[in-house]
Amino acid sequence: MVLPIDSPDTSSPPASGNATSSGPSYDPTPAEWLWYFEWAAKHRPVAVVAAAHNRDFHQICVAIRRVAAWKRQEKLFDIDNFRIRQTETLENSALEALTLWDEKRDIRHLAETRRLLGDIRKLWGVGKPPPAVKADARTDGLARVAGIDRIEALRAQASQLMQVANELEKPDGDD
Repeated sequence: MVLPIDSPDTSSPPASGNATSSGPSYDPTPAEWLWYFEWAAKHRPVAVVAAAHNRDFHQICVAIRRVAAWKRQEKLFDIDNFRIRQTETLENSALEALTLWDEKRDIRHLAETRRLLGDIRKLWGVGKPPPAVKADARTDGLARVAGIDRIEALRAQASQLMQVANELEKPDGDD
């Protein structure tokens, strides 16, 4: 299949899936941006965008996914750059406060240093507890009552059901 010059090649994915120190490595084409804009900003269905530009539905879907992935990478890159700049500022302020504390032995400078280092930890999520796992409503009670994790509780329940089924299959004479 021969595609016009202004249309993206949908046969291969973008070069990289991760943002690097120089940002996303894949730049969407102007046509991909147009299709994404019509889909996202004008709230047009993909089929309508494809028909309006005389393109294949799959080609438009791939282009929209590429632009969305590029925008996600760009946002992550911007967030990382902000964190780095903010960390440098906080580190410089903490170093100044620590130097003042070393010179004057004033507790407020030490407290300021600790606060700034705490802000750096908070900025990067260091020491934050892991996110709470939402329990499945159907099996939460089973695990809670048994006092064991969900998988073990389900295995125990399955084992009990197998024992009952085996007892029901035994002939009356076998005990």
